[in-house]
Amino acid sequence: GRIGWSFAVVVIVAASYGTYLGRFQRWNSWDLALQPVALLADIFSSIAHPATIAQGLALTVGMAVFLLLAYGCWVAMARDRGAGGNRPTEKS
Repeated sequence: GRIGWSFAVVVIVAASYGTYLGRFQRWNSWDLALQPVALLADIFSSIAHPATIAQGLALTVGMAVFLLLAYGCWVAMARDRGAGGNRPTEKS
């Protein structure tokens, strides 16, 4: 339902932005616990520079769209399978 899709969208967008932080800003996931102030300072300073905003936004949106499409396909296939779409037909 709506709650599941809302949760999926939030998690996928966060994961996409996390990918940007890791690939381009060179942060690791554990830096959130080990260096939270430096990480937040880097995030806020990157917002002040238009070139990094464009790069971060492009990667985040592009990856989020791809992952949402992949998740949508997976949900559709799972729904089809649950409705009997993958069962062998009986022959008379």
